[in-house]
Amino acid sequence: MSYSLYRDGEKNLTSTTDAPNCTIKTASVPVSGVVYKDYDDDGVRDANEQDNMENYTVLLYSGSYTSGTTGLTQIASNTTNYNTGAYSFAYIIYKPGTYTLSVRVPSTQAIGAYAGICRRLDF
Repeated sequence: MSYSLYRDGEKNLTSTTDAPNCTIKTASVPVSGVVYKDYDDDGVRDANEQDNMENYTVLLYSGSYTSGTTGLTQIASNTTNYNTGAYSFAYIIYKPGTYTLSVRVPSTQAIGAYAGICRRLDF
């Protein structure tokens, strides 16, 4: 990694004797959304498809899913809000890469054509 130090908008700190001690921090990126039952299986959340989730689990993985491989590492999970289906992953520090979200659907629920809420997150 390379970086430059600036003072008052000027790139004037180039030697180690001029440079103050500093720490470079990685920012956390929140990921949030809503899981809902898509009754008409059109991939669009309609007015009658509100507030109908019952504590589904959303899983966050690092890596990209490829059929037949196990290239994913689970890094977090979150249970959806009972009333709204909302989920949120906050204060997780991400490195550049590919991330995958999945929803653990109860065996009593049918899965439609638009079952995936988000196939990939690239940072």
